[in-house]
Amino acid sequence: MNTVLYPFIEEAFCEETEGAVTEICKLGHSGIVNPMFIVNRHGRITDLFKRERVSFFELGIKRLVGTNDFYLKTLFRLFSSSMPLFIFLRTHQINAVHFHDASSALSWASAVKMYRIPFIVSLQTPEKYSRYALLTLKDAARLTCPTQTIKDFLPSVIRDRVKIMPTMESVTFVNEKQTLKIRKDFFKKERLDEDTVILAAETGENLSHIEQFARALSEKTGHKVLIFINRAGENTENLRFVEKDFSDIFPLCRAFAGLKPMCMNSATSYRAMLSGLPVFALAEGAYPEFIFENETGFLMRTFKPEEQAEIVAQKLADAEQISKTGKQAKESMDIMFKNTETLWKSMFAELWASRKGFSKK
Repeated sequence: MNTVLYPFIEEAFCEETEGAVTEICKLGHSGIVNPMFIVNRHGRITDLFKRERVSFFELGIKRLVGTNDFYLKTLFRLFSSSMPLFIFLRTHQINAVHFHDASSALSWASAVKMYRIPFIVSLQTPEKYSRYALLTLKDAARLTCPTQTIKDFLPSVIRDRVKIMPTMESVTFVNEKQTLKIRKDFFKKERLDEDTVILAAETGENLSHIEQFARALSEKTGHKVLIFINRAGENTENLRFVEKDFSDIFPLCRAFAGLKPMCMNSATSYRAMLSGLPVFALAEGAYPEFIFENETGFLMRTFKPEEQAEIVAQKLADAEQISKTGKQAKESMDIMFKNTETLWKSMFAELWASRKGFSKK
């Protein structure tokens, strides 16, 4: 089996990093690649590796190359940091390298290209790219990104080469009996009425919007509303902030609210749908790419919290539709991730075929 090196840098950790590691593990279990992980320093990514029970290398990079560093700064950083990377590549048999952020690709690129190893770059966000960055990305054997929304914002010189590959997420399966117990224990601990409406959500920086939304939803449903948000923050009467293991609260929730303006990608929405939660989301950004109206979720064409609350309250009142939509949301994610796995299998097969007879010099 061909070995693929997956370099990560702690400074580039983001919401999508967990999904990327999950995806790589799935590709490894499917026999598509033999993954080899490496990270520049101890931190959240090494904790993630340990949680996934994967072995990894830790190799410090003295100076990372930024996506918009000017040319002389880039040369200085490459000169001062590349030697350990050269040595690592020289002493390990690697058939390809797959980067999951632009900065790691730029920091490793000179060493990778020296040994003529093909590399793939999966871009997670649109950024401002220096000339060196664009030249490096143009040299990639393959370029991918998770959504059309991100692709539309990428520079035209690379955009046409970018293939859309949604990141394969995963959640711990919780059956109906377990869900009922989790809810019962939580409601008892928090002294909540059985009619309390609990949602999970992602938002922009403006927390006053979600506060207004929660109050309006409470008024329209006639019940207390509790919303869990996937970020750090100070808890209030209606809001709870969860920075780690956000998926663990999904069994408590009736739905997920995607309220991040111009969302480029939403790993959290994927995980919520995979858990069987219907999604209420803004009808902009990446949300409409994976939410099908009245089938896997509901798109809200308003930015006013009171009007959004009205939509959510009306839909939640129909328990049968909410249940059906949640099941269809999970099925759609299962199909999407299966398609992603097939695309990766095909892409790597093409890459190996194009490199047949290749040997590192």
